[in-house]
Amino acid sequence: MTTIDRTALFRLGSECHRGTFVYDTAEPFAVRLLFDPDVVWVFARQLLVDGLRGTAGLGNVRCWSDHSRFFIDLTLSEGRATLQCRAADVRMFVAEMAFLVPAGLEFLDIDRKLAQLLDGAA
Repeated sequence: MTTIDRTALFRLGSECHRGTFVYDTAEPFAVRLLFDPDVVWVFARQLLVDGLRGTAGLGNVRCWSDHSRFFIDLTLSEGRATLQCRAADVRMFVAEMAFLVPAGLEFLDIDRKLAQLLDGAA
């Protein structure tokens, strides 16, 4: 298993927050966005890829870019927040993911994951 990460500065209104995109080959379809140990968003890696080309996502997480900035719109029951960071940071992270696991070659060992879940339930 290999993990890559990229830290970016996110603007939320007039405030700036440091966040980290994390990709782990053990979960090849997911990306994590960490703001601190208590604030973690998990969404599809394809959402970042598609968000660089146009508006992507339905539901709680939507992404889009205006070429220089990348926007992530998060919706909670408590409200909504639109984060923005440099699109170049997202492009570099997406390129690193694609180098590590090219699109279409993602693989998730369902049998192993199921066995891990069942072992934990015993």
